[in-house]
Amino acid sequence: MAGAAGLKERLDGIAVAEMRDMCHERVGRMARARAGDATAVEGGIWYGNDCQELWTAAGRVEELVSLKARGRLFHGHAPTTHWRKPKDKTKLFGRAILIFDLKKGRRPSEALRAEGPWIIDCRTTIESARYLALEQVLGTDIFNAVFAADGPAPLRLGLLAPDGKIFPMMPLLRQRRFSSLAKVRPGDWVCFAGGC
Repeated sequence: MAGAAGLKERLDGIAVAEMRDMCHERVGRMARARAGDATAVEGGIWYGNDCQELWTAAGRVEELVSLKARGRLFHGHAPTTHWRKPKDKTKLFGRAILIFDLKKGRRPSEALRAEGPWIIDCRTTIESARYLALEQVLGTDIFNAVFAADGPAPLRLGLLAPDGKIFPMMPLLRQRRFSSLAKVRPGDWVCFAGGC
């Protein structure tokens, strides 16, 4: 059991470092966009509510209108070179909310680093950091083989898709109840009443 606990601790440490890097990069892009740098919004991770202000400040209003028209500020967006959104006829715009599947023929390791704006929520950002940590531990070749679109655990960002498939990361997480916030450690996913 010490080996499993050590592995979890190692994964948690890497994932926290990845999240920290993502956050620093996002803050820098936000500052550049607010200063009118049109290139700032060409990549990076964004929350839908940031897009209105930042795309406008960066002078990218036409792209903002296009993203809104396609429901991407609410349903999320990932670089379409590597990702596709599963269909869901019950949702507005016919696509699943904040769920992305790796396209066939794309390497999972490259998809997680794909250039272009990502419009996602905090859960999906954390999930991405977890996958990047797994890649570091497993090695890129094994990671790509396991999480290939036609592999044993196809890469999917998002907890549950309309087809009922649970994302591959779920078996690696275990639910526990905390008696106090003092017991929460870096890397733990914590769900609060009303949302995660």
